[in-house]
Amino acid sequence: MPVGDRKGDRMAMRMVRIPVVAVLLLLAGAVPQVRAQAPPAPPPPGRERIERRVEMIKIYKLTEALQLDEEQATRFFPRYRAYETEQRAAREQLNRSFRELEAAVKGGREDGELIRLMQQTRQAERRMLTRRDEFFEGISDLLSPRQKAALMVFERRFPQVVKQAIDKIRRGGGPSPRPGRGDPWR
Repeated sequence: MPVGDRKGDRMAMRMVRIPVVAVLLLLAGAVPQVRAQAPPAPPPPGRERIERRVEMIKIYKLTEALQLDEEQATRFFPRYRAYETEQRAAREQLNRSFRELEAAVKGGREDGELIRLMQQTRQAERRMLTRRDEFFEGISDLLSPRQKAALMVFERRFPQVVKQAIDKIRRGGGPSPRPGRGDPWR
């Protein structure tokens, strides 16, 4: 067997193993977090399964988009998971602040109260941006500038792609596109 074929086989095996490792890391990290938190209200039937599947697809597509090797994936995903958890909490705080501000505007509250709520909302926005900057600086030891740029693009595009896929399913268009035919990641 020529050397080139063995190298190609090894590369193919590595590409298969990376998503599996990434998914296992994701699932392993999720179990302790679930145990440490108070039980949330039960999700609608099937929603939890869908969220897990979207999360698995995200890890797979992210691994692919960043072209992570096994060592990078092993080190990157725990940091990324922690960052996403922090950002989710910060986004919830921002949404609460915004709803409070919106209610104050509609309710005709005093200017002083509006100023306080605007400051609170802007501070929540700044915290999210600051944490994002810290995360991107903190992964410089793991990812090249090209990989970090690909991560920024991925984070912007992935929610849009998921929303489009959900909208398509709701309209009766079936599941996501087949690879090579309208796949936004190709």
